Amino acid sequence: MSAVIARTRFSVLDRSRTRAGRPPAEALRDTVALAREAEALGYHRFWVSEHHGVPGVAGSAPTVLAAAVAAATRTVRVGTGGVMLPNHQPLVVAGTSPTGVHARPAEGLRVPPFVLAMGEGARIAARAGLPMVIGDLRRRERMMRGIDEYRSLFRPSPWASAPYVVISGTVAVAGSEDARRLLVPEAWATAYARTHGTFPPLVPAGEIEARAMPAKERDLYESALAGQLAGTADQVADELETVLKETGAAEVLVTTSTYDRAALLDSYRRLAALFAPGR
Repeated sequence: MSAVIARTRFSVLDRSRTRAGRPPAEALRDTVALAREAEALGYHRFWVSEHHGVPGVAGSAPTVLAAAVAAATRTVRVGTGGVMLPNHQPLVVAGTSPTGVHARPAEGLRVPPFVLAMGEGARIAARAGLPMVIGDLRRRERMMRGIDEYRSLFRPSPWASAPYVVISGTVAVAGSEDARRLLVPEAWATAYARTHGTFPPLVPAGEIEARAMPAKERDLYESALAGQLAGTADQVADELETVLKETGAAEVLVTTSTYDRAALLDSYRRLAALFAPGR
């Protein structure tokens, strides 16, 4: 086992992706079930996200879904990632205010905020002394620029005495070339959204591979497939070790989605075997 991977925390962000022919409520139940599995496998953190009016995503109330996840788990750290700030009052987002408002029953708890490093995010996180989440793994040079800027500008705060970097992206692990096929449903949904203006539910990889896509959609689809961390356990371990050494990240936030839920769970199990063997 790689020493670099072994000392790195691995976490999960699940977007409650809907699947063709299945009700949205099932996607929410799948998220809760995945959280239980992630906890049993040794993942450090489990986040849910916020989306509205998107046919392919069931999660629109992250705090409610996070509460359901927390009720179903015991040790994994539960939170919300990708929260749309204009939809919430400042107290809900920040948890504090200069007027001395107290939020009960959470008073006394320290809920760490993270900044998503998009645009000005790296500088905001550094100057506020907050942990930073940055992606994606496909654009390594861009990611490194953001990390370098964050570390150079970082100011210690009550939240963090030193920079804390979380790298985020898709990681798919399978026993053979099937790992790449796990990426097909999400890659096609991304391409379809960019050419049709609506994000669709996930469909089986076989249906997508049989489609005759327009040229622009095909190009976007191939681009979405490229550069992801996908392969056998040994292949993924080698790639992870490289990116962790380059970035010095303390944590990897995995955001994988696919139509085949059993294959998705198997991928998370195989990944967990790299950082927590024997669990």
